[in-house]
Amino acid sequence: METKLRRLGSRGGKWALFLLTILVGFAPLSAQDPKAWVTSAEASQVRFNAYSTVRITSVRPTYTRSLDVRTWTLGNTHALAEVVAPAQDKGTAYLRANQKMWSYLPKAKQVVQLPSSMLMQGWMGSDLQLDQLLGEASFSKDYSLTLVEDAVTTNGRKCRVVSAVPKPGLPVVWSKVLLHLAYDKPDVVRVQYLDRRGKLAQTLDVLAYKTFDGVRMPADLRFQPAGKKQHTRMEILKWEKRPGLTPSFFTVDKLKALPVQ
Repeated sequence: METKLRRLGSRGGKWALFLLTILVGFAPLSAQDPKAWVTSAEASQVRFNAYSTVRITSVRPTYTRSLDVRTWTLGNTHALAEVVAPAQDKGTAYLRANQKMWSYLPKAKQVVQLPSSMLMQGWMGSDLQLDQLLGEASFSKDYSLTLVEDAVTTNGRKCRVVSAVPKPGLPVVWSKVLLHLAYDKPDVVRVQYLDRRGKLAQTLDVLAYKTFDGVRMPADLRFQPAGKKQHTRMEILKWEKRPGLTPSFFTVDKLKALPVQ
């Protein structure tokens, strides 16, 4: 079955939502504490339960492909994502409940629990990994943080760079993540992912912020694999608070019952 899932990904069909994983808050930044900066930058991701629709566009030298996805998120611990377009991928869905994840394949009408090896692969032919789509570990809680550069210019903004090293036992493939945090607001401007050899594997740039339902957050993100002439964009089309969401919403039965409202 793992082979079948890989074939699905290879033909196009990873805050809370990431992502989305790097949604931002509004608390003032401490001048000395990297953990305070990162906690502030993650604040709105874990503060609100939410529903969103996003467009994920994979740009390759010979083609461009887009997926429209809707998601329900509960902090960065629970998420449900359903592909709504294009037609050939409609109904493909993914569920995260704490550290367990499942996929629903509509053509087979089958739910499959995903092995950890699937979480770090390109999701449905994109440069987005599945754990990035359904919610990564918390950088402020699950990583050891150190300031490595105090003043750099990233995407035209003055930033601090914080090194985030995963704590022992965390199921990630990265040896380190570099977080570029803006001085003027608690914004994540860039995230650089380093592989086990310490080499840059992927760069995530936040290209634009917008306000949805009273919350300012990243609205246009670009995932760029190192050394490749390709990238993936993720744009938030809609985002709204869903305070009524609880863990009981994020079940395998709900995954089987899609579409839900």
